[in-house]
Amino acid sequence: MEEKRVRWTVLTAFCTAAFWLLMGCASSNEAVARGSLSKHSIVVDDRERSYLLYTPASADSDREPRPLVLVFHGGGGTARGIAKEVGRSLHRIADREGFLVAYPNAVDKI
Repeated sequence: MEEKRVRWTVLTAFCTAAFWLLMGCASSNEAVARGSLSKHSIVVDDRERSYLLYTPASADSDREPRPLVLVFHGGGGTARGIAKEVGRSLHRIADREGFLVAYPNAVDKI
């Protein structure tokens, strides 16, 4: 059990560092994000789960498969809250690199 916890901690630290490094690549003089943020839901194990999805503007025209980045909020947070916190920079990067960004909500969050 302890080994699993250590692996999870290392993975979390790596992902956090990679995320903030990526966020640092978005300089303040880049263009404003051009895509769209929309609310969606899916049913998982008979439970409706909601999420926000950022789609870069280029995805509207080419319909090509795209990578997906999942952004998870902390305990007590919401998809809308984390999208507001990191979305400005991350959406500009998504526009430039062409990936989708999903912000899933916890169970019973709006």
